[in-house]
Amino acid sequence: FPSHDSSPITKKNLTMLDYEEAKNIRKTFFSRCPAGDDDQKAPKFYKALAKHFNFDEIKQTKKLAFIVVAHLVHTLPPFLEGLARLGKIAAVVPKSSHCVQTVIETEKELYGDIFKNHITKELLREEANAMETFFQDMLLSPEMQDFSWIIVDHGGYFAEHMEMLAKFTSQILGVIEHTWNGELRYRKYLEISGALPVPVSSIARTTIKSYEDDEIAQSIMDVLRGQVFTGLGINQSLSRLENIVIIGYGHLGKQIALRLKRIVNPGAIRICEIVETVQEQARVDFSHVGEKNDDWLKTADLIILAASNQVL
Repeated sequence: FPSHDSSPITKKNLTMLDYEEAKNIRKTFFSRCPAGDDDQKAPKFYKALAKHFNFDEIKQTKKLAFIVVAHLVHTLPPFLEGLARLGKIAAVVPKSSHCVQTVIETEKELYGDIFKNHITKELLREEANAMETFFQDMLLSPEMQDFSWIIVDHGGYFAEHMEMLAKFTSQILGVIEHTWNGELRYRKYLEISGALPVPVSSIARTTIKSYEDDEIAQSIMDVLRGQVFTGLGINQSLSRLENIVIIGYGHLGKQIALRLKRIVNPGAIRICEIVETVQEQARVDFSHVGEKNDDWLKTADLIILAASNQVL
């Protein structure tokens, strides 16, 4: 994402991000980091999703604030803009992101104090009181007293700190988890403790998450066809590959596989999936399906990981 606008950004001391501010930041971001169709496509996508949620009744009695865990990618500004239609963004906890450095640096400049760069996985593991101090500063400050809080998690960041969240049950409405890996962490806590101190909802295996996964799958295919397997990359025809291994057949893996099926020999596609019920779904569309196959990996022309890094 080349930066077309080199004008300096004035860092703002934001404490709460509202919709108008989020929209302005999104526009400024894309002026500095153009992203092609995503400049217009992503804001429309999240605007459409926001319309599914009617918080009018809640807003009559409560002000909503969000704590968001997110990757620093180019679709973050339109996502936060969409979320700000529902309530104010109080904090963004950045996840380590493998993205263009210009994107990361620009977002850190634009959002200023909204980004809590000091809250990291390492800090949470090493400092037992770090999370509680963070929440005390956020939830108990005088200007935040009138807000009810929703945590938008990505990867189960708060799963190991549920006892601490129990101290703020009067302020926290609940947690929304975005990933399957994160959902498993909350499930593990539930199995051990028998109860959750605050409500936890996961969209990892839901229809609404599948819409996002469809877009990601198409983006992956666009990169494969437009860069990796062209003169910009290895200069080889994607359609000639004889052994393509896809690890994971959830929403994302399935959509990638079905798109590949249109341009390569279906017999060249191998699906690695550990969940038996999901294996059965994969066998409806593909003949080569299994839990693990070393020979597939040893002879693979292309491996696509549609699961967590631990799986690989």
